[in-house]
Amino acid sequence: MSGRGAVLVCAALACAATGGAAPARAGAWPRAPGHFFLSTAVTGWRDSRGVEARGELFLEYGLKDGWTLGLESELGASGGGDVFVGAYRMAPWSSGRDKLRWGLALGRRRVPGGGTVTILRPALAWGRGFGAGRLPWPGWEQVELQAELWPATWQIAPKIEVTLGVKPSDRWAAMLQVRADAYPGAPRKLRLVPGLIRRLGRHARLAISPGMTIIGGHDADLKLAVWTEF
Repeated sequence: MSGRGAVLVCAALACAATGGAAPARAGAWPRAPGHFFLSTAVTGWRDSRGVEARGELFLEYGLKDGWTLGLESELGASGGGDVFVGAYRMAPWSSGRDKLRWGLALGRRRVPGGGTVTILRPALAWGRGFGAGRLPWPGWEQVELQAELWPATWQIAPKIEVTLGVKPSDRWAAMLQVRADAYPGAPRKLRLVPGLIRRLGRHARLAISPGMTIIGGHDADLKLAVWTEF
């Protein structure tokens, strides 16, 4: 493992040990006004260079009238990374079980070779919670659409993520995500990402998610995340 990769792993494990986090990234659900959500994560995988890792930070803050502000950053062990800031709005007609949220983020990404690019990322998410009956336990379902727009080259990278989650108890939850993306110049990918979530305390969650590419490659990784709401 590279030195920076080791630092990322140690930082994520330290966050997990301190308690940290709550519900998953909001997606279609707004944050409560005046409340923060913080997620710290590390993802590791093995390739021809050995064990590699990247660190992730995600922060949201709830405002009035269904608005949420977001900050997202990723740092790779090889030096690549990005930072996005965005604003998201709950659709005024969202009510009851069905939730709809849209938003726009602006970011900068470091690319191979040391250069940086500016990216616009519009997003649209729909979600719904459900009680026990259709499945043995209550849970949630969500579909989120994103598109990375690169103004300098007029390229578009569409992404979709479909999530189904269940909550067998107050302490445990499980989910399955199907993710697809199509980046210019790269194979189109379809990934399966199951996850297991453990409540650590009143405001804390620890999530473990192995991911595997089933179309467009054969790579696999393991993600450890801590979610905190305060």
